[in-house]
Amino acid sequence: YLENLRLFSPAIKKSEPYKKLIEILNKLKITTFPDITFDKDNHLRKSDFAPYKLTFIDYWATTCKPCIEGMPELVKMHENYSKLGVNFISVTDESQTERIAKANKILKDNNISWKNYFDRNDEFVKKLNASGYPFHILVNNEGTILIKKYGELEAIKAEIEKYLQAFGEGN
Repeated sequence: YLENLRLFSPAIKKSEPYKKLIEILNKLKITTFPDITFDKDNHLRKSDFAPYKLTFIDYWATTCKPCIEGMPELVKMHENYSKLGVNFISVTDESQTERIAKANKILKDNNISWKNYFDRNDEFVKKLNASGYPFHILVNNEGTILIKKYGELEAIKAEIEKYLQAFGEGN
């Protein structure tokens, strides 16, 4: 799309909708995971991915029924892949105290044992153009985003398997 936008007239290229479209399309092509600050004590940096072969990121909300219903499958994935060098991170789109408490209860009830961040500054949404749930991202140890999918765990699992096969591991 970005390549074809160069064909627009100079007048259109000066318009605000055109500039906004360019901004959105540029966010979609992000290939390196951006630095994100969730709050004063919690952040996620490219260097955080280095100790792992892969990092699976689950972006969810307490109001997302498919997110919560899918948590048992995430736990199974964690059981299968964490011992093979796959890190798991959840990011919850909640910032209000009562919603955070509800999220923590949901995490506990579903035996989620990996790190969960709360996107208090909306940086995750803005920098990764996350526009729905569940949103899944797979990142390699260099901080490169390999795949981004909305609710397609089978595609994520296939990518994990493919990547681990390259390391001579996998199921």
